[in-house]
Amino acid sequence: MKIGVIYGRLTSIWPTKMLTKSIAKTGHTPVLFSLHQVTARIGNQRNRGAGDNEVGYSTKFSFRGKSLDDLSAAMVRTLTYGTLDQITYRVSLLEHMEKHGILVVNPAYSFRRARDKYATLFYLENQGISIPRTVVTESFRQALNAVKSLGDVVIKPLVGARGEGSIHTNDFDVAYRVLKAAYSVRQVLYIQEYVPKPDRDIRAFVIGDEVVSAMYRIASPGSWKTNVAQSAKPVKCELPREMEDQAIRASKSLGLEYSGVDIMESERGPVITEVNAAPTWHGLQTVTTFDIADRIIRYVIDKIKR
Repeated sequence: MKIGVIYGRLTSIWPTKMLTKSIAKTGHTPVLFSLHQVTARIGNQRNRGAGDNEVGYSTKFSFRGKSLDDLSAAMVRTLTYGTLDQITYRVSLLEHMEKHGILVVNPAYSFRRARDKYATLFYLENQGISIPRTVVTESFRQALNAVKSLGDVVIKPLVGARGEGSIHTNDFDVAYRVLKAAYSVRQVLYIQEYVPKPDRDIRAFVIGDEVVSAMYRIASPGSWKTNVAQSAKPVKCELPREMEDQAIRASKSLGLEYSGVDIMESERGPVITEVNAAPTWHGLQTVTTFDIADRIIRYVIDKIKR
């Protein structure tokens, strides 16, 4: 059995290495490839009973000239940066692979939704999951009105990871300058209420219908960000059942096979801010007794065999 691992040009290679190692440990063959170097072919008449007059292609998908048609699954770690055309093509390419019978993890449109913070939140809200009040707009005036209304805000990129580019401020002039800069380069403006919490949040790692591990992410002194990539400290966490159920519901609402769910402990109860479709687990692995990559790959192999 061949299992693909989709890597990117600018993403961390650690998860890719861990997944590749875990695939090899099962006795199956890992195949590494990047979406921006895959060629897709359609119009294959050989599947339409054309007989002696059949025309078309012998290979649907190839990476650097080598066929990917015999993959049993493909693990999506990134879509890689690109233009609107490129990202649109890559999502459609993953959907094409799904139609071809390749198990794509996470699924194409589930992955796209989770990469989009706006889409993530309205899917969560539709399931009755508590989220921060958020305003998303391309109007500079409406963005400023949101800042005035919410007061203490976090301004985030619509698509981003590791806490990079997120700004927390209760100063209107600072918010004005940040939003003006984003607006000037035609970025979507994403303004979220700052939810008071302890100097930590929770990352719950969901595989299928189970939270397999969780950690507190303790912010470094003087920082409000709790991303491990921003020097937060991972500490083992035993989630109460309510939070486990909420994390699983969040992951399933987006159609994800595995995910990292970020939960804040607020005065109004657990609040989910993001669901990551390509979570890293370097920090979580340090407080977990089993190999998380092994657990992911075992889940994928079991799903292929069903």
